[in-house]
Amino acid sequence: MWPTALITAGSTTFGRLFAVGILPSTVLTTAVWLLARARAFSRSNLSIADLLPENFDINRGGLVLLFLLMVVVLTAILQSFHFGFIRLLEGYWGDSKAAGALFRMGAARHRDRMERMKEELSHAREVADAVDSATADRSSPAQPYPRLEDQIVSQREFMRYRLRRDRAKRQLDLYPPDEADLLPTRLGNALRAGERRAGERFGWETIDAWPRLYVGLPDSLALAYRSAVDAVDAAAVFCLTFLVVALLAVAAFWDDLALWWVPAAALFLSYASYRGAIASTVTQGILQQVAFDRHRFDMLEALHQPLPATPDEEYKQAEMLSAHFQEANPKDARTYLANQRYAHAEPPRARAIQWLRDRLGAG
Repeated sequence: MWPTALITAGSTTFGRLFAVGILPSTVLTTAVWLLARARAFSRSNLSIADLLPENFDINRGGLVLLFLLMVVVLTAILQSFHFGFIRLLEGYWGDSKAAGALFRMGAARHRDRMERMKEELSHAREVADAVDSATADRSSPAQPYPRLEDQIVSQREFMRYRLRRDRAKRQLDLYPPDEADLLPTRLGNALRAGERRAGERFGWETIDAWPRLYVGLPDSLALAYRSAVDAVDAAAVFCLTFLVVALLAVAAFWDDLALWWVPAAALFLSYASYRGAIASTVTQGILQQVAFDRHRFDMLEALHQPLPATPDEEYKQAEMLSAHFQEANPKDARTYLANQRYAHAEPPRARAIQWLRDRLGAG
């Protein structure tokens, strides 16, 4: 059994390392190597053929080994910066005055966008309901049956506003419910929206409760969540990788008009990777919601906490335990768990005796 588990864990770890570390490093190393080899930073009038190596032979092992060594070294160096890169894309830019001003500007822009989406959603709902109501009135026995042309026009109008309504709702789902939680980037808002719609619905602080819930999830759900997290990380790293490639290409080809499509293509790939990170973030948030919906009581049982009898009791209990999770001083545990009785499982022998008594009593 354990060799299979070891192989599975190893393949999962290598898959993440390949997607998040080795592959982006290979792209960046290749770009730097090609630009440096062609002396693109000091030459003019280059073409794409000048970037490709002449008579490149795989048998020239020294060059290949040097290239692989550069990839490994760059992967090892950048691995420690991945978390910081992703935090930058989320909108955590530090505590300086400039960072604070940029943060407020970005959050205000998303707040305005959020308000526009709310207005569009409200208007689309009103129009769709009005069209639907008018169609129902015209088809009533007291009204003449509408002509086919009128039905087609009404149906098209209804579908158009329903699509606008659905689009506005999808856009709003990428933002946290509370405007005070807005971040300056779409990726950060999508991540925070997933957190706020997962544990907070039941009174839990998702960030503090998630590690305790995650360890008890079934393998299928845990694997799907890890895949979503790896997809977010890989897309974010590729976003920054292609952005660096674009900047290098601009510096190298600023006087070569024929190759300006290279930085443009890199910028497009960077933007596509960013949108891919947002899409993967939505999947990650949905999986977190599913985990809390189905397994939050399993976490309570693992913590030896009594199961609540009502939603109000559950919300209060979740708030109490979340406050306990956030407290770093273990001496204060009694404060948060005051008057709390633990729910311990009966020993197997006691359960067997109770089962036998129930059987004899029933007989």
